[in-house]
Amino acid sequence: MRHREPLGYGKNHVLMLLVAMIALAGLACSGSQQPTQTGASTVSSQAYSAMAQADWEAYSGLLHPDAAAEFKATIMKPINASFPPDSAVTEADTITILGRPFPVLALREMEAQTFFHIILKTVFESVPQLQSTFLTMQGDVIGEVKESEDIVHVVARTTMNIGGADVSEMNVMTAEKYAGDWKIHLSTKTRGLAQLVQQALSQRMG
Repeated sequence: MRHREPLGYGKNHVLMLLVAMIALAGLACSGSQQPTQTGASTVSSQAYSAMAQADWEAYSGLLHPDAAAEFKATIMKPINASFPPDSAVTEADTITILGRPFPVLALREMEAQTFFHIILKTVFESVPQLQSTFLTMQGDVIGEVKESEDIVHVVARTTMNIGGADVSEMNVMTAEKYAGDWKIHLSTKTRGLAQLVQQALSQRMG
């Protein structure tokens, strides 16, 4: 049986993930109602609401397939590099991510949206302080920048309490039509979170 060292047992890894997730939380909002929202703004508001509740399963259902695939590919890169092809991997081959063991073969075969919400759920369970931080989030979608008929960038103002201080910022979420529905892409921060997990895995498995 092949087993890789756990990711995230050290203080530094937990702190890195905490900082990354607090930055990620800046994207979330309270899901307040907006007048005359378009489909792009509506799906973005739904995503903000799901994120504010740490409902990553609901959030993953709003992802564009390309976004979910990108997230999975980023995190799987060091795992795939450390284990042989599927034909040589057994069910006993596991990788531990933030204290939770995963069969390598199951991760490789997992649908990308499922992979997304399971990994982020694991992050939240490993850093429970994030839940109280998320409860302070408020925000509003305030406008759109239309790139084309099928791609719209949705602008939101978000506020959350970090370390006793209210922090406000402007954020952009890109929505794209897919099979007749609006779906969201990874933001800079969700993409950065995937890269952070990838880097931590690479350090542990290198």
